[in-house]
Amino acid sequence: MDIDVRIDRLVLEGLDVDTRSAALVSTALETELARRLGGDAGNTAEAGDGGARAADWMLAGAAVPALRPAPVALPGGSDPRAMGRSIAGAVMGGLNHGR
Repeated sequence: MDIDVRIDRLVLEGLDVDTRSAALVSTALETELARRLGGDAGNTAEAGDGGARAADWMLAGAAVPALRPAPVALPGGSDPRAMGRSIAGAVMGGLNHGR
């Protein structure tokens, strides 16, 4: 199964991170989206994260011109990788509810 997810612009308002941390957030976001959509984790249905629903919907040829997921609350001093995973969860929620 091939799913092409293209994020042209990622806006993270209020996220106070340096350039290195921003790269870690981005990488964690990409990795977590791949995992949830089944690209790196095998059976996403076991994860209970809605990845299978989003993957099925995307395979049908769906396109989302803009996605505005719910705000993500990140405690100060959060690990950049944890931030990326949290943001991926919000993106998945937007994909599953925005169709």
